[in-house]
Amino acid sequence: MALLVLTCLMDVERGVLLYRSYPTGDYHKHIFVTDAISRTGVPPVNPVFHPGRPLPLFYYFFWHLVCSMVDGLSGWHIGSRAAVEGMTAWATAGLFAVVLLLARRFLRPGTRRTVGICWALLFSTGLDLLGYLFSAFVEIEPGRITWRQGAVFLGAVDSWNWIGQVTSWLETSLWVPQHLAAAIVSMTGLLLVFGQPPSAEPVARRTRVFLFAAAAASSLGLSVWVTVVFCAFWPVWALVAWRHRYWEDLRFLLHAAVPAALLALPFAYLLFHARLDTRPPLAVGIRQFSLWHDYGAHIGSGLWQSMLELIWLVPAYFLEFGIFFLGGLFWWKHHRRPAQHHELALATLAAVSLGMTSVVRSNLMFNDFGWRGMLPAQFVLLLWTAWMLERLWRRGRRSPLVIGCLLLGFSTVGYDWACMRSYGIAMDVIHHNGLGGRHAWALKRLYERIAVVTPPSTIVQGNPNVWLEPHHSFSANRQSVVLDRVHGGLFGTQGPLFADTLQEVGAIFGRNPSPEQIERIARKYNIGVLVVQDSDAAWHSHVWDDRTRFRLLAQCDYARAYQIEFEKSRN
Repeated sequence: MALLVLTCLMDVERGVLLYRSYPTGDYHKHIFVTDAISRTGVPPVNPVFHPGRPLPLFYYFFWHLVCSMVDGLSGWHIGSRAAVEGMTAWATAGLFAVVLLLARRFLRPGTRRTVGICWALLFSTGLDLLGYLFSAFVEIEPGRITWRQGAVFLGAVDSWNWIGQVTSWLETSLWVPQHLAAAIVSMTGLLLVFGQPPSAEPVARRTRVFLFAAAAASSLGLSVWVTVVFCAFWPVWALVAWRHRYWEDLRFLLHAAVPAALLALPFAYLLFHARLDTRPPLAVGIRQFSLWHDYGAHIGSGLWQSMLELIWLVPAYFLEFGIFFLGGLFWWKHHRRPAQHHELALATLAAVSLGMTSVVRSNLMFNDFGWRGMLPAQFVLLLWTAWMLERLWRRGRRSPLVIGCLLLGFSTVGYDWACMRSYGIAMDVIHHNGLGGRHAWALKRLYERIAVVTPPSTIVQGNPNVWLEPHHSFSANRQSVVLDRVHGGLFGTQGPLFADTLQEVGAIFGRNPSPEQIERIARKYNIGVLVVQDSDAAWHSHVWDDRTRFRLLAQCDYARAYQIEFEKSRN
C-alpha cells in the first residue's frame, strides 16, 4: 500500500513535460501548511490568506506539524513536499498496524489467516466501478436518463458519487492522510478501553487513562471530523455501559474525560480564535446519492424528497460498501447473542458513525464530515467482513455474490490507482498535445527560481481569480495574499473580508491596470513578487514595461515574475 501511494504521488517528468497525479490536487494544502509551520512556528499563520496582516490558521494541523518536524530533522533539506509524501506512507503503515491489533483483540477465534484477510481487504472497496461506468456512458438530468454521445471518464473512481462517496482505503491514504491518522489514533484509544483486560495496578490504570486522553486530544488536532464521531460515541457508550452494568468502562471514561478535555483545550482555543466564517460547521442534511440527486432534482425540497433520499441510501450504501455491506449483514445475522462486551462496543461505534454521517453534513465548502466521519464505521465493517470470510472459508462455502463483490472490489482499487496515476497524462496528450505538461514543467522552474532569489518571508501573488492554483505550493512555498478560490477560502475565511480582498487583488491581473493601482495594492498587502501568466488579461499590458516599479525576476513562455520596486517608485 505504501508503494502504491508513493508511486501514485511522484511526478512523471520526461524532457520538458511534467505530470503530477490526480490526487496531488489535494496536496497543495498539506505542503503549504507544513511549510507555514516551518516558517512561522506553532500556531502557524494562514499561508493562503493574508489581508494585510497575518491570520492564525483555522485548520487541524497536527499531522502537518509532524511533517514539519521530519523536515526539520533533516536540517530543512528534504523540503515540505518530500516530508508530506513520506509521512503519507507512514500513515499507511499505521493503518496496517492498527488493523493487526484490532483483529488480534476483537476477532474470536483469530488466526494468522484472519489477519491476512483483514490486510487483503484494505486493497478492496465497494462496487464503485459499476457506478463509475454507468456515469461514464449515461447522462442523468432531472427526470431524464439518456445515453451519452461520447463516454466521460473521471480521474478517480470514487468521483462518480462525489457528494455521497465512501472513500476506499487507497484513496483515503492518498488524499487525506491526516484524517486517516486521526482514525488510527482514535481506534488506538478504543483498543485502550476494550482491547486490554482490567488491571489492578494503579500505575497501569493511570497510564491507560493518560494514553487514552492523549489519543483523544491528538485526534482532535489531526481531524475535527473524525473526532466529532468519537465525541458522540463515548457518551452513547457510557449509557450502554450503564445499561449493561459495565462499571469498569464507566469509571475509566469518567477518569479520562477531564484529562482529555484539558489536553484538547489549547487547540480548541486556537481554532475558536482563528475562525472568520460565522456559519455553523455542521448542518442537518441527508447524505445524498449522486445518481438519484441528479435525476430527482425536479421534485424539489420537501418531506417527499427527504423520504426518497433516505430510501435511496440503501442501494447507495450497497454500491459504496460492496463486500463490506455483505459483511455487516452477515455479522448482524450470525453473531452470538447476546453480543459480547467488545462486539457491542464495535456495533455501537458503527451505528453512531453511519447514523451521524447519514443525516448530518459539513456546512463549509465540502461535506468533509460525511466523507471522513465514515472512517470508524469502515474499520468495524472491515473486521466484520474478515469474520464473515473466515467462517465461509472454514465451511467451504463459495457464494457467487461474495466472490463477485470481492473481485469487483479488488478490480476497482487496481483500476483506480492506474486511473489516478495516468489520467492527467492521458487527457493532456490526447486532447492538448502535451501543452499541460510543458506548462507545468516551465512553471515549476519559474517558481523554483522565485524560491531561490527571494527570502522565505516574501509574499508572492498570482491571479487569485482561478479555481485552483496548481504550481505555487509545489515549488515556491511562499505566503500569498489570496492563493485561489478553493484554498483561499478553505480555512474558515469565507466572508466579506475574503470577498473584498479577492476582488481588490484580482484587479491587478485585470485588463489594463495602472501602475499606480498595482503599486497601491501591492503596498497595502505588502506583496513582494507578482506572477503574471499568459491566461491573465494583464499579460499583454504595457504597464510591466515600467522598470522603475517592476523588475523582471524570472520568466518562461507562459509566465513572468516581477519584483515590486517600492524604493525606486518613490524616487
